[in-house]
Amino acid sequence: MVNQEHQSQLKPLKDVLTRRTDIHRSRMESITFWDYLKMVGKDPRVTRNARRRIYDMVLGYGTRKFTSLKEEITHYNFFDAEFSPGDRIMGIERPLMDLMSNVRAAAFNYGQAKRIFLLHGPVGSAKSTICRLLKKGLELYSRSDEGAKYTIGWVADKDDSEALELLGGEEFLPCPLNDEPLRLLPEEDGIREEMLKLVCPNLYIQGSSNPLNRFLLRKFTERYDGDMRKAIEEHVRVTRVIFSEKDRIGIGTFQPRDEKDQDSTELTGDIDYRKLSLFGSQNDPRAFDYRYGEFYAANGGMLEFIEILKLGTAFLYDLLGATQEGNVKSKGFGLIDLDLFYIGHTNHEEYKRLKENEYMKALRDRTVKIDIPYNLSLKHEIAIHERDLDISVKEGVKVARKFSEEKEKKGHIFISPHTIEIGSAFGVLTRLEPGTKGFDSLQLLTKMRLYSGETVGGYNEDAVKEMARLAKEEGMHGVSPRFVLDCIGNVLASENAHKERQVSGFMLLKEIKRQLINSPLLLESEIENFMEHIVLITQDELERRLKKDVREAIIHDAEAIRVLWNKYIQNVKAFGEGGKVRNKYTEQDENPDEELMRSIEEKANVSESNKKDFRSSVMNNIAARVIDGKNFDVSSDEDLYRALQDKLFEDAKHSIKWSSTMSSDVDDESSRKLNAARQYLVEKSGYHPRAAQDVLDHIGSLFARGEKSEDK
Repeated sequence: MVNQEHQSQLKPLKDVLTRRTDIHRSRMESITFWDYLKMVGKDPRVTRNARRRIYDMVLGYGTRKFTSLKEEITHYNFFDAEFSPGDRIMGIERPLMDLMSNVRAAAFNYGQAKRIFLLHGPVGSAKSTICRLLKKGLELYSRSDEGAKYTIGWVADKDDSEALELLGGEEFLPCPLNDEPLRLLPEEDGIREEMLKLVCPNLYIQGSSNPLNRFLLRKFTERYDGDMRKAIEEHVRVTRVIFSEKDRIGIGTFQPRDEKDQDSTELTGDIDYRKLSLFGSQNDPRAFDYRYGEFYAANGGMLEFIEILKLGTAFLYDLLGATQEGNVKSKGFGLIDLDLFYIGHTNHEEYKRLKENEYMKALRDRTVKIDIPYNLSLKHEIAIHERDLDISVKEGVKVARKFSEEKEKKGHIFISPHTIEIGSAFGVLTRLEPGTKGFDSLQLLTKMRLYSGETVGGYNEDAVKEMARLAKEEGMHGVSPRFVLDCIGNVLASENAHKERQVSGFMLLKEIKRQLINSPLLLESEIENFMEHIVLITQDELERRLKKDVREAIIHDAEAIRVLWNKYIQNVKAFGEGGKVRNKYTEQDENPDEELMRSIEEKANVSESNKKDFRSSVMNNIAARVIDGKNFDVSSDEDLYRALQDKLFEDAKHSIKWSSTMSSDVDDESSRKLNAARQYLVEKSGYHPRAAQDVLDHIGSLFARGEKSEDK
């Protein structure tokens, strides 16, 4: 009985493996060469080149268009990385659009088909992530019907000793280069051209098959007295290629090392000395280890070059030949045709050295450089850190963004509001260039907000586009998202965080300063600039956000804002009509309250000379919304709503003795209002109780300085 119950529990697990086995077998089934020709006739896409395959793969995830700075941008959904959430790329749509534009040209065999795609940018700007996504995507795509890729293998019956001898004793010998099956058809005597016309009139297959395939086709054809048809029928089978980076099938990665420890055979293959004794000659294609060479292992797919500009001369010549001519030379053989998408990446400093090196002109001429800068949008930077933080949470770190007693009991560490945002702001600010020609007085914070799509200071889209055009090096320097993420991790792992059960923006800024001093990647001048300017600007931004939270906590009474709004509208209406306002207490008609109206308008930066225009615009907005059948309430006019909040806050602020927050001498009224504010910060804003008290203490100390200044 127990055994039966155990078996029933195991059955679902076994079923999963059974389904996986069935899928694997269906993919691995071989077909005859003639069946493959029929397949090509129905869908010629199966023969497409590696570049077209990658382009189709990316396009298969769909696109969407949006407008930014009056320019239509195409967003490629592939880079949202639903199949690999930790690799999602954000905030660099233009560089990705540039990349895909060039990949498209390469896919259709324009000049870019003979180029190396060089991703160029600072450390940590998503260059490796782009390559990683392309490789992961290609693996998945090769498993799908849309991404099916085929090659050939050679077969011999176990009783056919002559055929087995030709295949080195193997009953099945796969093509070592994943060659397209139709490359097997000889180009000589017009055989390939004539057959392809019969299969698909417009089909063109570029390149010849590799030395091993040509050797075996020749030997088997000789065996059947020149009957190539029978040689193919008896000994060639077509099989699926499932790309795998780990197994080095259709996806290769090459990283330069010290030239003393590395030679060009790692790209072009080497003699297989174990088989040399079997076949007797170094020139025998069967005695060559093709898959030792990264060119051949990756053939049919993509080859990534890490730190490509560190390649030695021997490697460089092989790479240039492979990209420009589409073939490469190996020991003992003629030129071997390749079908590859080449992509490499390098950092900003390495590329500057390349430009200064006269010997690297040939490489520069054969590259398509795609700049991959740091993201400059605050909202995308925040999303990057939130994504990485979500991954950490899934890995078992107990982190929460909003306070709850239940989570506190479970041992969560609470991240105070604005902490992630302020770390993200620091990262973006380090990447921006100060005011350029025509924008000399532009502050970095203002620029950051403009780049995030906010409307600030009267700058229109044309102005923002121009300031971005003038700042040519923007995004090519500064700190990477990785730097800020490490700082966030250090703060969350600190003893103080585990003791207090919360971390704040001030704790993060303190850690950022500590890491800046110890950073091995930054120049002394950069560290000095970041410490003396960017950190202080970021701290000012944090205090601005905290003041806003405290203000909201103190004036959170929506009824009070509505009452003040009604008073203002009544007075403005009477002012515009030249009428009176009824005092509900005395029931007397009085002149509009100019002092009340001006106290609110001044908060909206409305000057005395512009007050009539402002009041007219308010009444016109009300009339326009009524005509359109829409309600006009306190939040309909953003500027007026903010001014009402400021007015209420100023009135409330003066009723609290802020200097008392720093001592035990707190009057009852101030204590009541501060406790209500603290409760609001915890319940509505999500602060940990200790963090809420810290915020009130800090902002209270700033206001207290104002009190002392007023007393003086």
